[in-house]
Amino acid sequence: MIVLALLLVITLHHNLRQFKAHQYQVANTSAERLSTQLQQVTAFLEAMRGQAEERLRSNPESGLTKELFDQMECVDEEQVRIPHLPNGLPPLLAGTLTGHGPLPAPGSERASQFHLALSLSPLLATASNYLANWI
Repeated sequence: MIVLALLLVITLHHNLRQFKAHQYQVANTSAERLSTQLQQVTAFLEAMRGQAEERLRSNPESGLTKELFDQMECVDEEQVRIPHLPNGLPPLLAGTLTGHGPLPAPGSERASQFHLALSLSPLLATASNYLANWI
């Protein structure tokens, strides 16, 4: 009887060690996958930051941003939205901008910032599809 109990304890101990080893392996695999995804997200965001800085240095206004800017309307004191996209533009370009005050005057520095945000819409739409769990 004592031998049987000892065998049972040894078997349980061995199974527990195998279970722990398997759990460590699963955790390490998950950590590696998350690390890879984080690197992808970081690289994508760095590219967006670089593009935003370059567009702000040059002229962020483009045909696309002008079309979107012309469609903007104030929802309240802190939200501006584009209720209807111009024909032919994908719905993923629609969104809400938050900020303070009324719509900026065309040509102002604040309008340039709006155009910059609007110029990033295609990148954000791509990010939304590619990195859906992170955006």
